[in-house]
Amino acid sequence: MNTASTIPTQPTPQQLSHAVTEIGRLTLQGSSEVYSLGQLALAWLERPEGYRNLEVVANALQAICGAAQRMEELVEDEVNHVHCLQEDPAYLRRMAAAAVAFQR
Repeated sequence: MNTASTIPTQPTPQQLSHAVTEIGRLTLQGSSEVYSLGQLALAWLERPEGYRNLEVVANALQAICGAAQRMEELVEDEVNHVHCLQEDPAYLRRMAAAAVAFQR
């Protein structure tokens, strides 16, 4: 059995630098999106109409969850690319539960 093919190669400094840069970009972009959606939901609740139509807030919260999940997946992809992801059994269970919860 050839074990060399199962051992991931060490990432180069350039690959690590690229991954950190990309993770930073993805995090800033995703955080900005989540923040904006939250601000819109809060602004909606400053009007009486907001309380008569809470579906708008529910949609904003669902969009926030989706944006956070996309950000998590993109960051995870970058970390996987440089072979730095630590497998945490509890994390894997949470991700499996989240995947089931978001299925329609």
